[in-house]
Amino acid sequence: MQNKNGSSPNRTLIQALVVGLVLAVIGIVLFLLIYAALDQVDQATRLFTALCSPPVVIGIIAGLYALYVRNSRED
Repeated sequence: MQNKNGSSPNRTLIQALVVGLVLAVIGIVLFLLIYAALDQVDQATRLFTALCSPPVVIGIIAGLYALYVRNSRED
């Protein structure tokens, strides 16, 4: 069975899983980099910043992707 855009549900699921995996790896790498970079900062500030920054970056990436897809579908 195919969707309106011609792709099968299995292909769409695999694409979503790959995108989720890439975003998860980006989040983990960003956490480790930020945590290591803030070595001279207070422990609580260091942890809070390292935990809150990756979701913001992932949200920006996802938002830019959504805008890109929306604009490409309108053309």
